[in-house]
Amino acid sequence: MEDILLHLLRTTPQIHEFSVQFRQTDSAEWFYIRHKLDQSRRKSVKYGFVKLYVDHDGKRGHAEFIAYPSHTEEDLKRLIREALASAKLIENQAYVLPEKAEANPLLETVDRIELGKKIIDFTFAMEAKYQGEINSFEVFTNSHAIRFVNSNQTDVTYGVNDAFLEMIVNANDGEKEIELMREWRFASFDPQQMEIRYEEVFREARDRASAMPTPDLKKAELILGGENVKELFGIYRSATTANAIFNKASTFTQGQNVQENAVGDKISFTMTDRLVASCANAPIDEDGVLLKPVVVMDQGVFTTIWGESRYCQYLDVPITGNLKNMDVASGSKSLSEIERSNAVEVLDFSSFVVDETSGDFGGEIRLGYLIQDGVKTAISGGSINGNLLELHQNIELSVERQDIDRFSGPLKIRIADVTVSGIKAA
Repeated sequence: MEDILLHLLRTTPQIHEFSVQFRQTDSAEWFYIRHKLDQSRRKSVKYGFVKLYVDHDGKRGHAEFIAYPSHTEEDLKRLIREALASAKLIENQAYVLPEKAEANPLLETVDRIELGKKIIDFTFAMEAKYQGEINSFEVFTNSHAIRFVNSNQTDVTYGVNDAFLEMIVNANDGEKEIELMREWRFASFDPQQMEIRYEEVFREARDRASAMPTPDLKKAELILGGENVKELFGIYRSATTANAIFNKASTFTQGQNVQENAVGDKISFTMTDRLVASCANAPIDEDGVLLKPVVVMDQGVFTTIWGESRYCQYLDVPITGNLKNMDVASGSKSLSEIERSNAVEVLDFSSFVVDETSGDFGGEIRLGYLIQDGVKTAISGGSINGNLLELHQNIELSVERQDIDRFSGPLKIRIADVTVSGIKAA
């Protein structure tokens, strides 16, 4: 399929440029109900993700399709014809694919069967250590072999791995029983970081079963950790992209001190091609741009516009490529300082909503802690909301760090003056 597809793309005169990402994924999957293996399976999937470009009337259009090994040459010709027709309907400002890139191959090799067994054994060990109760869990481990080819003679092959774990935990306080679901995706198995997550989920399940209604505090200092930090910092990631700036979806200006008059920690972050736990590591992006780390914000100052080749060309700024990993510098506060009294820490939302354009964030509290006078009380219900771009002059970041999918940065953060709407009078 690969050779036939590439020949057709290269010899179809209406196609001005193209890129293809061929991907083969070999997977191992386990499904457990409590301690019993319910199902185990192995899969191998191969396909090519094709993007072709058509220039017409000074504009450029593009279209995409997926090619599978089962497709015949006639099938591929039909898919190309349909994509060409779609591309001709699009009238984007002109741009070109990057020149030929030569990347050092990123070869991450791991025995996915052994990795899966290691995760399963570790899960049972953590359940016993922290006296948790696992209802069920699923483990997927994947190995991806990727070949990127474009019309500018770029031809790069690399390999990456990832794992996925979904777990449902039960807890009962004698009056009610709750279920708590957690899922994690990671590229490398770090027992120390994973133990922190397991301990948290078992503790959270017990605390949620006995949680009190959230008091109506009006305003409070908010503590967030884990994935919620990553989601919130997506506001900075999105606002600094060439896409957002070109489309005027961002209020940021290159060179701007975004945190002017800050009294807390100042934000510094880099977009990078690889992180230790990321499942999105790659030496090259979907257009064929060779990826390298880019410092985007330094001590609150927006230093570098980054993003897809197309939008960087529109803005006439250096082409960085579509980097997918965010590395945020640690702050100045220890965890004990972040977790000091007079705050609300939210561990779990029914849905944590972050508007990356406006900076608004909020969500209904599924489980949190009210920290007063050195005492932590589990709470549930009510909601929080605020705007990061209005509140980040007074934000604190932990020295301690976390490594999760597509993100490395502070383990916890603390933001002042967030609205907390409770379900009982404070």
